[in-house]
Amino acid sequence: MAKHYYQEDDGRTVVDMSGVERTPLLIPRLRKNEKKAVISDPEEQPEEGEDKPWLASEGKLNKQERRWFINGALGATAAIAAVYLVAAFLFIFILTKVL
Repeated sequence: MAKHYYQEDDGRTVVDMSGVERTPLLIPRLRKNEKKAVISDPEEQPEEGEDKPWLASEGKLNKQERRWFINGALGATAAIAAVYLVAAFLFIFILTKVL
């Protein structure tokens, strides 16, 4: 394969892609030796516990709060579905009256 060189290419490496592997489409393999990014500056490292606050033990929901969240999600889904059903009914109703 011939390499293509462009006039505006200054030769700098923007991103090192040497460690990138192709992911299989049919059977994805599990990563055993996953390397974590090394941060050279200690001030840039994230503090412990800030990356996933929803996993904190004091943030657990009780049974009633969990039921509120589930009912809220189901209610929002039902409201969106109702709008689509009404629009479909009006579309069919108008088509039957016009034709």
